[in-house]
Amino acid sequence: MTRDRCQAVIEETAHRLIPAPPGAAEVEAARIVATLGLPLGVNPDAYSHALAEALEDLPPDLLALAGRRARTGCHWPPRPAEVRALVNDEMKRRVLVNSKARYGALKARED
Repeated sequence: MTRDRCQAVIEETAHRLIPAPPGAAEVEAARIVATLGLPLGVNPDAYSHALAEALEDLPPDLLALAGRRARTGCHWPPRPAEVRALVNDEMKRRVLVNSKARYGALKARED
């Protein structure tokens, strides 16, 4: 891959790794709670905070996808890590593509 192509991939993937704006994870957590309710015996504020914390570094599209998958695929309130796991593969793929492009750009610069 040429250095210019690597730079284009780096820019595209870096843009797709930018976390959602502050407060977006709290909104998505509230939507999950509104749809699925709370686990029995769990403090509502603590549960909502834990959900938001698990989702806060996701880009906007993956945040929305995680929420949609949780709301449509879970039969009971999920653990925060379970909601995050619904999009972990895509997030890891983005990070990997970005890393490989950075390495390719470095190698192209050396050549």
